[in-house]
Amino acid sequence: MDKFNITYKNKVVGRINSALVEKQNLSDVTLDEIKFKHGVKRFLMDLLAGINIKNNPKRVKILQNGIMNIEYELQDLWGFPRDIKFHKFWELPQCRCPKMDNEDSYPSGYYVINELCPLHGVPDDIYS
Repeated sequence: MDKFNITYKNKVVGRINSALVEKQNLSDVTLDEIKFKHGVKRFLMDLLAGINIKNNPKRVKILQNGIMNIEYELQDLWGFPRDIKFHKFWELPQCRCPKMDNEDSYPSGYYVINELCPLHGVPDDIYS
């Protein structure tokens, strides 16, 4: 198997940029850690996809925070500064924020939040 493939549940789900690995002078150990973190992120995203958001707001927040922490850890492993504007929050399962608009804006940090998004929008209880 190609050492730059990212696998999850015994399937190739992505590929590490080999040119960037070389440019950043990453070791094989760091490359393995990056692939591991991507697998953990996929696992957390699978959990988030299967959860009832309204019935489990605390679990949703824990999963979102876990995914965000992994994003920061990946930035560390790659040797980049921690920067939230490089997190593609609109790729989270059940997110209703506009994907195309946010992809077009990436990585400016000027992203569009759908106020009806169950993950990022206005909380239901704000009007209570």
